[in-house]
Amino acid sequence: MLAAAAAVMAGARWLRGSEVEYLVIAAAATVAAGVLALLLPSRARAWAIASASVAAVFCVIAGTAQRTLATIESNWPAYRVEVARDGSA
Repeated sequence: MLAAAAAVMAGARWLRGSEVEYLVIAAAATVAAGVLALLLPSRARAWAIASASVAAVFCVIAGTAQRTLATIESNWPAYRVEVARDGSA
């Protein structure tokens, strides 16, 4: 459960500052929580796998958002044109 708590804390920190380092920590802790969940007794395993799955979904969504933020930061003019084109379609 410590790995799951680390995933939640790192995810919360990423939400606050959108720094890629915290997203990487959240992803690593999520993987650790998923692996450790498989070692738990069957009664506790279901909840642990469910929480690790939710954390994994968060990491995927946050990763997509981080990629968009990186694109905006590195190439704002092209991103602006793309958004304007998508908005007028």
